[in-house]
Amino acid sequence: MSNLIVTRNGVTQELTPFKIIRGDNKDKEYPSVAVSAENLSDVQTWLGADTVISILQTFIKRSTQELWLDNIIDGVPNEAKFLEEVKELTSASLKLSDLKEKYDELVAKQGMLVEKLTDDPDHALLTSIKEIGTAIKVVKAQMEAKSRKNKPDVTADAAVAV
Repeated sequence: MSNLIVTRNGVTQELTPFKIIRGDNKDKEYPSVAVSAENLSDVQTWLGADTVISILQTFIKRSTQELWLDNIIDGVPNEAKFLEEVKELTSASLKLSDLKEKYDELVAKQGMLVEKLTDDPDHALLTSIKEIGTAIKVVKAQMEAKSRKNKPDVTADAAVAV
């Protein structure tokens, strides 16, 4: 894939290849802007305030709606638990399917970097691979926590059946 560069709102962004992780186009690459802590300010300017606000509002509304509904037990909202979970709002608030997609994306990105590293050993690539490895572990833990939260408690039933 050739180096693609796009300028928007006076900011130039180089597009990074990502792998498609599901569907008919699985394992094909597509170019996109890679957002990181280092380029966050530039990406915000590149997108523009209205777009950033729209993206954030959509994420926050979807996340808090899911948290709210998760904290209604027998028709009664548990506001204290809801507020605690809103305070801890992270990508862990994503749906399990979104977390799986993020996990698959990180694994694919790490694989692409490993391929590049074997072709041309580079300290910056090695650092990126390690950072992605850490991110993979975080997303995996979030997936496991979400999965446990969504499973019914069968230990009480098992104890009764004995």
